[in-house]
Amino acid sequence: MPKAIVNGATADHVQAGLPIPKAARVQIFSPDEWEGFTEEWASSLAGYAIVRRFAGAGDMGLDVAGFTDARGFSAPWDNYQCKRYDHPLRPADIHVEIGKIIYYSWQNKYSVPRRHYFVASRDVGTTAAKLLLDPKKLRESVCQAWEKQCRHQITTAADAALTGDLLSYFDAFDFSIFGSKSVLELIAQHETTKFHAIRFGGGLPPRPVPLIPPAEPAAHEIRYIRQLLDAYG
Repeated sequence: MPKAIVNGATADHVQAGLPIPKAARVQIFSPDEWEGFTEEWASSLAGYAIVRRFAGAGDMGLDVAGFTDARGFSAPWDNYQCKRYDHPLRPADIHVEIGKIIYYSWQNKYSVPRRHYFVASRDVGTTAAKLLLDPKKLRESVCQAWEKQCRHQITTAADAALTGDLLSYFDAFDFSIFGSKSVLELIAQHETTKFHAIRFGGGLPPRPVPLIPPAEPAAHEIRYIRQLLDAYG
């Protein structure tokens, strides 16, 4: 037997079906829609004078940036790296993005962000999440993966070998800036924006099935029932 629907249906649900859970809906966003959703979310955060989206090839590891001042990269800023894959983020998915931040800040293309968050439509896998919570192990993991996953993947215009000045810069880099934001965190904050109803639709959620009144009133209900009868009388 199919499992019964535990919520009360409304006319809207009969016409359009039950709402798709928001955490499931974001998984079918296109990469462009996921970046747009993240930009909308970031624009609602306090503390940013400007929020900018860097789309297309050659973004140098920048997706959505929140700037604390109109001076942009000359003031503290945060980067939100958007990832839309068919799996939760793995270490191999974050190594090259971390490598880009290190390489391009070393090249003085921009200043080191105050914080760099990964935001993935299927969240961050357990192994990658544990690395992002441990800067020392994250540094070791990126270092070990650099030759295979970063050296020739960061840019095709140069050889980003981890040697010399770049290696010294890497060793001194603060890996504690890297972290992640969960899908549920983004959705909860996005609900406060003017964009939310457009992304997820409006209307009311499914109504809980009403409780069946007991055959006999409880002791704490007697006074209310007595007064109700007196009013009717």
